Amino acid sequence: MSPQICHTAKMKQLLDFADERLINDCVFCGATADTRDHVPSKVLLNFPYPENLPVVGACKTCNQRFSIDEQYLACFLESVLAGSTDPNVIKHPSSSRAMRRAPALRARIEATKSEVDGRVVFVPEVARIKNVMFKNARGHAAFELAQPICREEPFYYWCGPLESLDEESREDFNAAHIQGLFGE
Repeated sequence: MSPQICHTAKMKQLLDFADERLINDCVFCGATADTRDHVPSKVLLNFPYPENLPVVGACKTCNQRFSIDEQYLACFLESVLAGSTDPNVIKHPSSSRAMRRAPALRARIEATKSEVDGRVVFVPEVARIKNVMFKNARGHAAFELAQPICREEPFYYWCGPLESLDEESREDFNAAHIQGLFGE
């Protein structure tokens, strides 16, 4: 079955590759899907967005719940790259605007900043980052593999600066990985 294309004012969106009879509910919780969610999250992309940005069905509750964490992650990453939470230093326009409009978010990220060995270090709220990573992974599974709901937690999850890895772990990370094939 070929993907369906939905036209919006600014971009064409690819709807999931799944047969409509398989996935017609929120891919995150199973409730009625009354909105569409982008995978990957638009907040993590630069404008102009890709022409064929994948979308999956989502309920309003899940879509709104993820939005808060997605904004946090985008602003956190931009603060790390800039070494500052100052909106005037942050280069990504939407993150800079978000830091101006949400002083509580800026203060929250600023509170995680410290200096270690002369370098600026931020400590993320891991649960928020994990929420966005799992959201995107579940959305991609639904879109690409027709997996309606993947509620189980993965066997392993890690998030952190690459420089925190020991030499063996860094070699493993940099090694080529071949994913196992999914059975029918």
